[in-house]
Amino acid sequence: MKGKGMPGSCGVEKRLGGKGMGNHRYLVIARVGDGSLHREWLQPAEHKNFDLCLSYYGNEPGRYANECDYYVESKGPKFIKLHELIQSLGSLVFQYDAIWLPDDDISTNAYNISRMFQIFSEQNLQLAQPALTKHAFFQVTVRHIDYKLRYTKFVEVMVPIFSREALQICWPTFNKSLTGWGLEHVWAKLLGYPNKKMAIIDETPVKHTRPAGGGELYRNIEAEYGINVWQNTENLLNEYGIVAPPPHEITFYGGIKLWNPIGAKRAPAKKVRGRRSKRRGRPLRRKGSAGRKRRLYRPGRAISRRSGLKFGGRGKAAARSKRMNTKFKAA
Repeated sequence: MKGKGMPGSCGVEKRLGGKGMGNHRYLVIARVGDGSLHREWLQPAEHKNFDLCLSYYGNEPGRYANECDYYVESKGPKFIKLHELIQSLGSLVFQYDAIWLPDDDISTNAYNISRMFQIFSEQNLQLAQPALTKHAFFQVTVRHIDYKLRYTKFVEVMVPIFSREALQICWPTFNKSLTGWGLEHVWAKLLGYPNKKMAIIDETPVKHTRPAGGGELYRNIEAEYGINVWQNTENLLNEYGIVAPPPHEITFYGGIKLWNPIGAKRAPAKKVRGRRSKRRGRPLRRKGSAGRKRRLYRPGRAISRRSGLKFGGRGKAAARSKRMNTKFKAA
């Protein structure tokens, strides 16, 4: 159905080279427009360990058909169309170990994505996301440089990674929200808020290049579908009996640390000693803490230990030297 209401069905239009799914263990599915950054995700090619499926919603037919493993063209909101795509592909999607569903304004590269999938599998996670470097609505998703990953009960809809089993549980909810807002709370509940199975992966951060909620897919949704997006989100949460906490109250509960920049032990600073006089073995004095210039100990210079001044200056030693000089002259 076009126009008002929910979008209609879609089908996979192109499969590059006729190869079937399963060439890699991991799959990236992205809804992409004319300003998509997905080309960055494919370089350097030698690090790519995933297949790429693009669902294009732009205005140039066939624009990205030769840049991915699977291709489909369909207009509409992100998760509504992802629901239709998974339904069309059926069991083929679930041949992959993990599936990443990023927005098209995410800047990253093939090495980062591949490493992200490796960490996801090594830690046996069910649901996760890479940390963000900027433009994060939820501060818990901002990167912590001292962590490899942090455990949480919240994964944002912008860049979720699902295990095969988690996606099988969660994908039927994709068509319940036009924007995807609120789905992150639903997914956590459907998975039973698993302990140390949901995480934010800090080692492989990505950059969100647009302000939160500023992408093409979020524009004019209310006008096109005649639905209030905030009411749609509230209805979704009410359906599952969820009271969503304010964004600033969403946090993490431990994780795997890389290093501790604050508590790291620093090597003690070496004591810098002044240069020493060859004759007297005393350090040469420099500018004092009060800012006045002190006299230097020089080899052969007559210095009074009591006053620290040359003979001829003030002090008892200087007065005594004057008396001695007067006696010598009189003699």
